[in-house]
Amino acid sequence: MSNLFTKALDEISEDDFHYLVENEVPESDRLEYKREVPAKSGTNPRPGAIGNYAKRAICESLVSFGNAVGGVYLLGIDEKTSDSGPPVAAKLVGIPHYQQIIVELPRFRGRLSIGDSCG
Repeated sequence: MSNLFTKALDEISEDDFHYLVENEVPESDRLEYKREVPAKSGTNPRPGAIGNYAKRAICESLVSFGNAVGGVYLLGIDEKTSDSGPPVAAKLVGIPHYQQIIVELPRFRGRLSIGDSCG
């Protein structure tokens, strides 16, 4: 069984993500799926760039986890609605320009704090 909440980051593997999909693991107050990087309708930052809207949306989700009990925010997992509760993991999808995300997100480290407005 995959447990993303107890594994060290370097212990998480692709198998853990497949587990979420194969077992239709639901979103929760500690687990959030995003098919793609958030984008504001009608905007198109330069190719490979992460726009300010996306940075803010991701930041707000991460801060909300920090204000609660922590959590896992996963980009690249499509979700489907569930008849009996929250959306569940449905499919792994690719994230275009994921290298830019890897570069940009660590810049938030040290600047986020509980109650941060992500401004």
